[in-house]
Amino acid sequence: MTGSLLAQLQTPEARRAVGEAVRSLLERWALHETRQAELLGVADMSDITRTGLLPNEAAVLERAGHLLAIDRALKRLHADQSVADWWVRSPCEAFGGFSPLTVMLGGVEGIERVRTYLEAQLKAAE
Repeated sequence: MTGSLLAQLQTPEARRAVGEAVRSLLERWALHETRQAELLGVADMSDITRTGLLPNEAAVLERAGHLLAIDRALKRLHADQSVADWWVRSPCEAFGGFSPLTVMLGGVEGIERVRTYLEAQLKAAE
């Protein structure tokens, strides 16, 4: 798995750019704000929705980085964006029949598990 973006996200501008990208991703996945908050590890999405700014908390920034890496890997694996978004919600044998979204909602370990799986798929496709 590649490194973290944490060091690059110290300015409000950087956190806003990443926040907007993550919000766009989570909306494309058609997630309710409650699920969005769960994935990011925040109490609620109100401040992020209002300002677009991710909180300056390492755990939140780490999750956001993983989610964007997952999206990037999916785009490389699936040329059709709708197929990539469908994959997130569909049962997957690699996750015991659970959807990747269900695995990711289990916490940062689940998010990392999905990212690691996708990065292995990319390597195998090379």
